[in-house]
Amino acid sequence: MARGLARTFLPTPPPITSLDELAADATGLIESLTGCYLIRLDRIDPPGAGTDVHYDGTLRVSTADALLAVSGDLYVHRASGTAGSREPDPTAGIPIFPRDDYRFYVRGISFRPASGGSPAIDFEFELHAFDRVSGAWEDIGLRRVKLQSVADTDGQPLEGLVLSSSGEPVGRLRATRVSSSLRRAIVEIDRVPKLERPFDNGSGTKWQTVFDLVGWDLTVERGNSNIAEPSGEFWTDAELHQTMLKQRKRENLDSEWRYHLLCVRRIRRTNRGLMYDNASTDSNDVPREGIGIATGWIPEESFWGPLVGRRFGEATASYFRTALHEIGHAMGLQHNDVDFGVMNTTDVLAKRATQPAFPENALWSFAADDRHRLRHLPDPWVRPGGIPFGQSFASAPIADEAAVEAPAGLHLQVEPLLEVVPLGAPVRVEFQLSNHSRRRVEGPASLNVGDGAVRGHVIDPAGVGRAFLPLLRCVDADETRTLKPQETLSHGVTLLRGGDGALFPIPGVHRIVLEVSWRTDRGVVTMSGETSVIVTGPETKEHAVAAHRMLSVPNAMLTLVLGGDHLEDGVSTIRRALDCQQLTEHVAWIEAKRLAVPFFERPARLQEAVDLLDETTVMSQAEIARAAAIVKEARPRVAAASDGAGLADAADDEPSSPEAIACDRLTALLQTKVKEQKVADGVRTEVAAL
Repeated sequence: MARGLARTFLPTPPPITSLDELAADATGLIESLTGCYLIRLDRIDPPGAGTDVHYDGTLRVSTADALLAVSGDLYVHRASGTAGSREPDPTAGIPIFPRDDYRFYVRGISFRPASGGSPAIDFEFELHAFDRVSGAWEDIGLRRVKLQSVADTDGQPLEGLVLSSSGEPVGRLRATRVSSSLRRAIVEIDRVPKLERPFDNGSGTKWQTVFDLVGWDLTVERGNSNIAEPSGEFWTDAELHQTMLKQRKRENLDSEWRYHLLCVRRIRRTNRGLMYDNASTDSNDVPREGIGIATGWIPEESFWGPLVGRRFGEATASYFRTALHEIGHAMGLQHNDVDFGVMNTTDVLAKRATQPAFPENALWSFAADDRHRLRHLPDPWVRPGGIPFGQSFASAPIADEAAVEAPAGLHLQVEPLLEVVPLGAPVRVEFQLSNHSRRRVEGPASLNVGDGAVRGHVIDPAGVGRAFLPLLRCVDADETRTLKPQETLSHGVTLLRGGDGALFPIPGVHRIVLEVSWRTDRGVVTMSGETSVIVTGPETKEHAVAAHRMLSVPNAMLTLVLGGDHLEDGVSTIRRALDCQQLTEHVAWIEAKRLAVPFFERPARLQEAVDLLDETTVMSQAEIARAAAIVKEARPRVAAASDGAGLADAADDEPSSPEAIACDRLTALLQTKVKEQKVADGVRTEVAAL
């Protein structure tokens, strides 16, 4: 990690004590207090301060898994006369608060009956302030409170004076029990007509069965059953996200926690399921709202056992499990292979099945550490629209994962495709992980940023660090693979914006710190590499204007990643950059890729796409591989169209359709690219096969 670069610490409350450490009578008392509480914290300000601020929120007390744990979240209460200024009603159940009002996380330290036999609870906790701009948490100190009136808790508030660690009064806390559940949420399931919805595993286990074990009150809603397909059975990430925005029943995440699940036939990026909406830079600036799952995938590899040859939507148990798994990601959880629970990947279960056989070896529960996270991680981590997906649990004060030194012989090399780029241009970064040892070592399954192993930071000339995370993540994929001696994994990433804004906002030297992380049996391995680029200043007025739009319009990055036609300001920004002499070669592939991929009723416009490209077009090896895939996908379609229209020349059988000619032109360009620049052998092979 670069020196001086701030990291985000997300506090996870440790178990306060095991139940067997409490006296028998105390155990009964504590268990009677489990559930969710509506809390109010009033500050005690110094005389003359003139402030009248208080906070509302929830407090969660759980004794599940033989562990007592307490946590809470506080939101600032808006002044009288403003929207949402009314106090929450305890009789309405678990309250939901506006995301922008979030201020503090309550990390329980101890929660036990007061000594001396008095009907009270001594509660000690840390208060962690949340900075909405940086996303960082700050421990502002220990607090103590004696909560009175515990003899009759049915509807009766618990109250007490809050003291600082030095014993000074700093507030007053009131807690009123509102539910035996800890949190509540909704999963809305929409589908393309006639496709299966994942309601259960076929053997009696339903959504609420699984979430009862973590203390969530989860409602499953049947959404739209008539979702129109795009141009074909394969859905792009852009089409999944746009459909969620248009079709979900409600979209006010400040009044309810609603996760959207869309059932489609196939997903272009992955076979089974995808959380496509996992970063704060998506088209509506709201992370972790939606997932997609595919009913039409047919497993072929023998390790899938009874699933081989079956359509995935008909494999009820595995299909339901994938839906649970992806919703777990939407709730902030990552892959977890400590058991065969929900957050382990389905292919791992299939490959490791012995007795019982797959899919009977699946556990219909989250692992113990994930159950603890769902109960007690801060609201912004788990609620839809909170912090972006992908924060490491190891960054919490109580680390859940041990940091493990990378195997000897592994080397991460990071370098820019171009060392000098103009202001406003995307920056392509190439990286490779090599095994220089004489033995096999375990490494990440992929360096594709979308597969989740790669992230990093850019430090600008002023020393300001900005993080970048994968915008889209294929989160149901195996995380590791064995690297043979001298084997190398290569990939690249195109950088423009992150959750903190433009990554290269000013001229000068920018440092790029890239991290690769993967989970092993010993813990999480993280390697980092660093490079730099020089960003030159605007050369003309038109360049300055085009660069400003590229840097300031969030949907320019979404257009780069997602494509599609729905982000109109993003498309117009890219097209304006195309008309700028300094930026044309840097953005031409972005627009060409968008045009070359169909979007709902709009067919692929391959000829128009290829007309934008020439030998000067800047393309990373990952973009070259994507272009090769577009040609490969287009060839059968072109051939079928040509045969149907009688466009093939009977004499020399040369294709003559404009799209066929475009395929040949793009193939020739890619062949030139792989000769002129350094690419992995796999990319070279893909282009040679066209």
